[in-house]
Amino acid sequence: MDVINKIQKVVYEKFLTVVVIVIGMTMAFSVSLQVLGRYVMKTPFPWTEELARLCYVWFALLGSALTLSQNGHLGVDYFFRKFDDRIKKVLELATWVIVIAACAIVLNSGIKILAVVAKQHTAILRISYVWSYSSVPTAAGFMGFYGILSLVKALFYGWRRDTQS
Repeated sequence: MDVINKIQKVVYEKFLTVVVIVIGMTMAFSVSLQVLGRYVMKTPFPWTEELARLCYVWFALLGSALTLSQNGHLGVDYFFRKFDDRIKKVLELATWVIVIAACAIVLNSGIKILAVVAKQHTAILRISYVWSYSSVPTAAGFMGFYGILSLVKALFYGWRRDTQS
């Protein structure tokens, strides 16, 4: 279990957190530059809106993966807490299997769409739409990987979502 916790700590608490912070700061800088250019200099920078949009997509999706790793997504556990431990264990396992399956579907579909958008480029920055669309399979990969780690914990260590800190 220590190995799983170390993997989670490095991948999610360190790497993914830093990436999300850097993307968020880049997005804030881009939007600030857009406002400065538009209202102070009376000449907006044409590329800032596109950069902010790209950052927003990555920020939202990777932030969602980070939120999953911290069990921060909204959940209704009123009924879950009323079940006995055996049913809770089955529901916990089923939840992670569904998360992994959904992430696998999104990952597969996301990879397929990359081939479709590979030759398309953004209007101002002239970068491939692959950079934007690859956020979907990347986030699904992070979420699916976390789901696998959580399923292993639930299967072999009796870990439960409601007891994790």
